[in-house]
Amino acid sequence: MCPILENLMYIQKINRIAVLGAGAFGTALAVLYSKKFDVSLYSCFQDHVAKMKKKRQNDFLENVDIPASIDIDVINSFQKSKFDCVFWAFPLKPSLEILRQIAAHLDGNNVIICAKGLLHDGTFLTDAFSKILPNSRLGYLSGPNFAHELAAFNNSAAIISATDILHASDFANALSLETFKLFPSTDVKGAQLCGAGKNIIAIASGIVAGLHLGYNAQAALVTEGLLEISALGVALGCKSETFQGLCGFGDLFLTASSGLSRNRSFGEKLAKKELSKSNQKPEQTCEGYESVVQILHLSKKHSINVPICQAVYRILFENAAPESIIDVFK
Repeated sequence: MCPILENLMYIQKINRIAVLGAGAFGTALAVLYSKKFDVSLYSCFQDHVAKMKKKRQNDFLENVDIPASIDIDVINSFQKSKFDCVFWAFPLKPSLEILRQIAAHLDGNNVIICAKGLLHDGTFLTDAFSKILPNSRLGYLSGPNFAHELAAFNNSAAIISATDILHASDFANALSLETFKLFPSTDVKGAQLCGAGKNIIAIASGIVAGLHLGYNAQAALVTEGLLEISALGVALGCKSETFQGLCGFGDLFLTASSGLSRNRSFGEKLAKKELSKSNQKPEQTCEGYESVVQILHLSKKHSINVPICQAVYRILFENAAPESIIDVFK
């Protein structure tokens, strides 16, 4: 069979979906896709599974009912032969450890990565996945999507990227829903850089909001922040239009402007001195806290000036006062 035709036939095959990672976003994806597909949701923790089965709710995604049609189980029970597509919804930090544990049971499946951020040495998560899962077809999902709104079937959109445009188009066609439109892209690294960078700018935006510096300052900071991340992306060979689209400007706008954003909320707490100087770590998952180190590593390597990211780094790790954020306007 012609390879192109073989690739295009893929869209007819998705019937069963597994979501690995039962946090807020993973649970929202499971609820969302249960409208069209047979869905199973997997957690690493037996007590978490037991609680979700009993309540049919997840404490990470309050006031959202998990349909009875969704099977809930521990990750050790996952078998790739049961599914046509897998969403990887674990946070970035534990992803590689978990992946190595279940790689033999996952390799060969279609895998959509949802984790945001860069690895500790500034490398991209998809590169690590492709080495550990050499027989899998990988996609990367990114866009302006809060978990609660996905689970409520509010209209949303995202980018799904893959190195092969046929694969990206297959994924987008097969996995788009009436309330969740997916657009294909081949800029896999650009999408990941957007996901990492926007969280840092969101922390800065939260600091500006917490200091009551005004909407003008916030608008200027977010705009300059997008330019910073875009310049770094272009230096890395990414497409400039990626940073202007859903996973760039769209996700940054959502994360930097909404009080529902963990990264922005963390920035506000920093500004209001609600975290002790000896422990400036976020109380919950806040991807920007980790990503700022990797973004600075890449910016130095490629000689790209990123003053907003540098300001956030100094506030988080060098005891600079939150008020020092105003230096980026000088």
